[in-house]
Amino acid sequence: MREEGTRPASLLSRKRYRFRSAELAALFDVTWKHKKRLGIKTIAAPDTPADVIEAAKARRRQRDQKYRHDQRRRLSMKPQAQSASQTKPWEALGMTRRTWYRRGKPTPETGGTTLSDKTVPRPEPADGASRG
Repeated sequence: MREEGTRPASLLSRKRYRFRSAELAALFDVTWKHKKRLGIKTIAAPDTPADVIEAAKARRRQRDQKYRHDQRRRLSMKPQAQSASQTKPWEALGMTRRTWYRRGKPTPETGGTTLSDKTVPRPEPADGASRG
């Protein structure tokens, strides 16, 4: 006699099966006309016209592109054509890319220098002793 609450090993090893939309359409005999009349959007009908499928793909592609564009704008990203690696502002300043980044991305308006480029004089010791 089996204990209460235990199941055979064959049932425990099985995973839940997930039907594909085409399998559901075949199982329930869903046609394009049924989909249109009932407003079904999640089950694919095998007799869907090719132009309808292409139009849906185009709408989805356009929607996804708009979403990605809006996400980039929300994160304040620039288009790739306006990026530093494309505009190469270091060439206008006559320096290498590495130097431009090291100097804190100076612009031509700042004269190609930043605060880190300017030397700050050291103060003299207060007691008048010189370094030796």
